[in-house]
Amino acid sequence: MRTPSRFVALLALTEAFTATGALAEAPNPNGAAPTQAAPDGGSPTAMTEDEAAPPLEPGESEPPAPRRAGAPATPATSAREEEPERTEHVVAEHETLGGIAHHYGIPTDALAAANGITRLTPIRVGQRLVVPAPGETVRVPSRVHVVGQGNTLAAIARRYGASVDAIIAANHLKPHERLQLGRKLVIPGSTAKPVSSAATEDKSEPLSPVAGIQQLPIPGSGPAYYYEPTGPGRSGMRPVIVYLHGRGADPKHYCQRWSRVTRNLGWLVCPSGPEDRGDGKRGWNNSWPTGRNIVMAAIDGLRRKYGRRVQLYGNTLIGFSEGAFVAMNVGLREPHTFNRWLILGADTDYWGAAGLATLPEARGRVRRVYLITGGHDDVVDDAAQVKRWLTSAGVPVRVSTPKDMGHEVALEAKPAMYQAALRWLAQG
Repeated sequence: MRTPSRFVALLALTEAFTATGALAEAPNPNGAAPTQAAPDGGSPTAMTEDEAAPPLEPGESEPPAPRRAGAPATPATSAREEEPERTEHVVAEHETLGGIAHHYGIPTDALAAANGITRLTPIRVGQRLVVPAPGETVRVPSRVHVVGQGNTLAAIARRYGASVDAIIAANHLKPHERLQLGRKLVIPGSTAKPVSSAATEDKSEPLSPVAGIQQLPIPGSGPAYYYEPTGPGRSGMRPVIVYLHGRGADPKHYCQRWSRVTRNLGWLVCPSGPEDRGDGKRGWNNSWPTGRNIVMAAIDGLRRKYGRRVQLYGNTLIGFSEGAFVAMNVGLREPHTFNRWLILGADTDYWGAAGLATLPEARGRVRRVYLITGGHDDVVDDAAQVKRWLTSAGVPVRVSTPKDMGHEVALEAKPAMYQAALRWLAQG
């Protein structure tokens, strides 16, 4: 009996499909099991007063994928692989567009263009921003604007960072044509320049946490570690940011961590406490007078070495835990040198009767204070009381109590929060 030709074709197709499936299910001739990515190492361990931060991890490049048998030695890169990886940033309280752009190392205009806004457009807490990758060409898409009451072409152009002529041409308008309420205007897109890194744009050294760290010898204590400022104006007079570590922390390691968010703002100086706790860890012996001598010696030593590049007055003190105890007391006694404070983990016991008696003298001398205490820190309620004391003394104060933090310095998880605090202090 003759087999219909349609049935023969179907039978052949089925056999071919079966053979292909068998080939796909065949074991790897090399006997290698499929490779799986290593699990995420997780976030750094929260740091307590008696613990130093986790060690810095050197950057590692992704190992190349194993080459299949018979594949060319240098496979062609696909279009998907060539696409730059973008990041999404959720705007936090007190953040600015410029501060976010600096954190990611890109120009502010590039960040604005990637999100279809201008550098003057207000951003809100919780807003999601697309962060373009360095080297990416930012393309601004076309948008539609509905004319509202009082809108003018010039105002609309400023809002979207476009030119009046481009809007006129895209909508076939006459130069002095009146805009009707409710009219939809096309805002033409554009292709911006490739995104360069902010460090390259400023011609400053890269913000490496290791490269550039230096030491100042301090009599009677360990060395003070420091970084020179970066960015525009770094050769002129720049303010000094002094970080005072917690008990049992390694001041050099903390200095490396803080360098990521401070070097564009001025000098970073990290004195060592007088107490040697071994393995590079230091403490302050609960003695703020000794801490005061060490801090002022570090400022004086830096000034002698670099001259007028080092600002002597109007500088910033940062202190964490036992370092906060020292900072709160040094700041009260040296308000001319340090009139801006960033206190991490403030405690009402840190001032005592003598400190509270001195506090009224801060009026008009201490410019601004920012308090950051983790929502799960045992002293979180103390931050509110310290704020009330400072406010009563006429000192402008801001307080942040992140709910996902304990007694720690979360520089890796929340760098923008610390930089926003420092920028607010600098503006006062």
